[in-house]
Amino acid sequence: MRGGKKLGTALVFTGLFLLCAAGGLLFFNQAESQRAQDASAQVLELLAGEIRSNQRSGTVQPTEGGGAEPTAPTAAPTPTEEEDPCPTVQIDGVDYIGVISFPTLSIELPVMAQWSPEGLQIAPGRYTGTASGGDLVIAGHNYDSHFGQIEDLNLNDPVLFTDANGKVYSYSVLDIEILPPDAIDDMIAGDYPLTVFTCTYGGRTRLTIRCG
Repeated sequence: MRGGKKLGTALVFTGLFLLCAAGGLLFFNQAESQRAQDASAQVLELLAGEIRSNQRSGTVQPTEGGGAEPTAPTAAPTPTEEEDPCPTVQIDGVDYIGVISFPTLSIELPVMAQWSPEGLQIAPGRYTGTASGGDLVIAGHNYDSHFGQIEDLNLNDPVLFTDANGKVYSYSVLDIEILPPDAIDDMIAGDYPLTVFTCTYGGRTRLTIRCG
């Protein structure tokens, strides 16, 4: 009888410990998401200002395209091979290529020129490709304030990408895939002008949104 009481007490304490651990993990994740939201919002404000400045200076006028390279505005010179096909704006020493927007989710985020595990704690980053080349792939963390809500996107939902010079690329969701974490070739395969992806919880798979 005494042994049964001890076992019961141990189980109770184990259950309480697990509940506390789960609560602590939830609090940590929420705090990280809020921190990431604040960091990306600060960058977005500065980046949006730089993009507006580029537009006002007449460097380039915003255009819309269906994922392929948008038609060059008459006021802008034709790009040469020497010019960077992916213009950037530097904020706090980090290069950004533009802003990605999910109108149906009310999410707008800056996009780093190159992704990294540390960088994804601030903003999504370019995994490969360019918007002008019609093969842009963007990786993002699954924070609720970043790419954690893209699982709620539906087919035909709009997605917008505004590059650092102010060119606007308009897309719509064509397909939603779940890929294994090592499926690098599959991630960049296919004729999709834009792909965005994030880890599912636990990092076992990659939620992948194909847009065109």
